[in-house]
Amino acid sequence: MKRIVAHIVVHKDAPERGRQSGQGLVEYMIMLALIAVAVILIINVLEPTIANVFSRFVRQAPVAPPALLAYTPPATPIPTADPNATPTNTPPVPPPDTPTPTNTPTSTPTSTPTTTASPTPPTPVASTFTSIAAEDGYVLEQASSSRGGEAFSAGAIEIGDHNNNQDSQKKGFLSFDTSTLPPEATIISAQLRIRRINLEGNPYGTLAYIVADIAQPNGFSANHALQTTDFEAGAAEQTIAIFSQAGSNGAWAEAPLLLHGLPHINRTGRTQFRLYFSISDNDNASHDRVFFDGGEAADSNNRPQLIITYTAP
Repeated sequence: MKRIVAHIVVHKDAPERGRQSGQGLVEYMIMLALIAVAVILIINVLEPTIANVFSRFVRQAPVAPPALLAYTPPATPIPTADPNATPTNTPPVPPPDTPTPTNTPTSTPTSTPTTTASPTPPTPVASTFTSIAAEDGYVLEQASSSRGGEAFSAGAIEIGDHNNNQDSQKKGFLSFDTSTLPPEATIISAQLRIRRINLEGNPYGTLAYIVADIAQPNGFSANHALQTTDFEAGAAEQTIAIFSQAGSNGAWAEAPLLLHGLPHINRTGRTQFRLYFSISDNDNASHDRVFFDGGEAADSNNRPQLIITYTAP
């Protein structure tokens, strides 16, 4: 800087240069001098600050430790094969175990129990038995003494009362040969049927309805033949059937056997019944009676019937 100032002074004093050219050069130099002075002043002012900034940067910058900077990695030695060494068989590496698949338990099908077919129940069989002519008929009461006085086997079966002074009662009798039933048969039901052929008086109005008793296996009075003592003879069961009313000639009076009468149907011989009105008489000294076909009826379809329904194994 001093050289520049000196040079300016020297050139300012030189006489040989022209005034005009010297004046321009002087102005130029003066400007340079001023710029230089300004720069110097700025540097002097800012020098401490700039130095402080660079000092802090140097202090804060990370520096590797000297040992690390001087570290040289050692050379890895190359292994030398020993010619006398016995080779060691390296066992082959087994392949990775393949997981054994776990068997999924298969459900054992439950066998459906075979349905045992229920035995088919036997088909019911209905058998119709016809009254035996020689053993059916009616017995007339003996003068209201509750004893039989006369027995009538031929002709129609009369049930009701008589027109004498005592209004003697009349009881009918039916006899069926049921020995043809299978011994092992199970009787389900039975029904008596008698066909009306005539009527006198008002038996259904005054004597009520007809009922039936069933005899022991050997018959009333211990004999299957009709006799006067059958009128009052003991029975195996009384009132085992109640007949419907036969409203006209040719109509049938029907009576299903009640349960307590079924066991007394005879499977080895005759089955006999005694029929009578529930009211013995009405004391009017007139006939009140109904006539029914017996075993002698010309048309076998009109004869008294016993229909038995049963099953057999």
